[in-house]
Amino acid sequence: MLKQRSFKAVIWSASDAFLRTGLQFVVSIALARLLTPEDFGTVALLYLFVGVAHVFVDGGFTSALIQKQDSTHADESTVFWFNLLMGAITASLLAAFAPLIADFYDAPILVPLARIVALSIFLNGLSALQITLLKKGLRFKLLLAVGGVSTFFSGTVAIVLAVKGYGVWALAAQTVTASAVLLLLVWILQGWRPTMKISISSARDLFGFSSYMLASRLLDVTYNRLYTLTIGRLYGVEEIGYYIRADNTKQLPTSLLSGVLSSVAYPTFATIGSDKARLLRGVRLAARIVMAINLPLMFGLIIVAKPVVVVLFGTQWLPCVPILQILCMAAVLMPLQVIYGNALLAQGHANVYFRIELTKKLFAILAIAVSSLYGVIWVAWAQVAISMISFTISALYIKRYLQYSLKGQFLDCFPPFGAAVAMASLVWLISDKLAGAPITSLILTTILGASLYAGVGWLFGLRSFNEVRGLLAERIGHRSSS
Repeated sequence: MLKQRSFKAVIWSASDAFLRTGLQFVVSIALARLLTPEDFGTVALLYLFVGVAHVFVDGGFTSALIQKQDSTHADESTVFWFNLLMGAITASLLAAFAPLIADFYDAPILVPLARIVALSIFLNGLSALQITLLKKGLRFKLLLAVGGVSTFFSGTVAIVLAVKGYGVWALAAQTVTASAVLLLLVWILQGWRPTMKISISSARDLFGFSSYMLASRLLDVTYNRLYTLTIGRLYGVEEIGYYIRADNTKQLPTSLLSGVLSSVAYPTFATIGSDKARLLRGVRLAARIVMAINLPLMFGLIIVAKPVVVVLFGTQWLPCVPILQILCMAAVLMPLQVIYGNALLAQGHANVYFRIELTKKLFAILAIAVSSLYGVIWVAWAQVAISMISFTISALYIKRYLQYSLKGQFLDCFPPFGAAVAMASLVWLISDKLAGAPITSLILTTILGASLYAGVGWLFGLRSFNEVRGLLAERIGHRSSS
């Protein structure tokens, strides 16, 4: 029953991720051709501050609510009012400190821009609890609907404003519109409503878990967005624009996988967190399947990076190609870290998760700070080193707390890795003979790569291929019999 419910949740969550991320990517393609790298770089200057604000809005309470199996309406109302209060406080602080941020970057436009974007933080505080309850209940079909609608409307607004020449304000309007539409839809479609009662005992009970999540996410946001501060301060908004474009392109596949894993794996793992044997089987299955998908995507994107950038965004974005190729190397192992982290949280090891994140992120922040002194390319290479060291740390901890041996991890992930390397090597050798117009080269290379990878998987009978086929067949059979 749980397997069927979890697989159904994966399908709907994946559909939500594909729809929302796909729409966002289509919008980003249009905006990349309508706006300049400087426009994107200007908005990126606020990423760190907005990211930190969003962490405080959540405070880790929503994760604690998912992890707590017997949560009450009092728990949920307490989390709602906390989110709302922190949304108001952090939005006000961002608006108040906007002049200081503008002075730091010597960019006066950041004053009104930060104050407009601050509104989205407050709106997200109003919708965070409802979205969490939908995830906890594995109601991803409804999330698919509201996510798709909010992305469509916000993207439409941004494109219209960009066409009319509003520049950076089109990106700001996109952020606020997405938050507003999402808020409206979840309040209309999700039946939960708060009471005026705030339970101190609920807050105290949830805080033991959420405090570690808050600290972990602060570290994560600081690490993920520190480059906007260092590159923006040292090299200007155009260089940030190129880095953002490369990072967002790389994240199209990785954010799909990570989004599905974070949305489904954690709630699903949490229901079996006390059964270590079942949890281990779930983690191994997730690791095999997700690596069978992520590895060919990342290696393939490295090969076709140049035609992808030219076809999708235009030649003005060519400086981001080498950055994109390096960042794809850094993303190869990222989904495994998401799976391992969710497995630890499902067992209630928020303190362990925090120690892991503290160790990884302190090293990462130092690496980014030092590498930024030598140029944007070095920041990208620092991400590769960070990824390898971070995965090693995660692998050692999951071995300790879930008895998932290093040998087992290697045996689960090496077959798709070998197939992906073989595919990428063959495509790289043949790609010169497929040279032509960028779009022709991209289409032929993609078809060749997908065919080679599928052929290798079929020829050697990769376990992960058979598992995906088995899950799909089981799901189809279940639907036919129901």
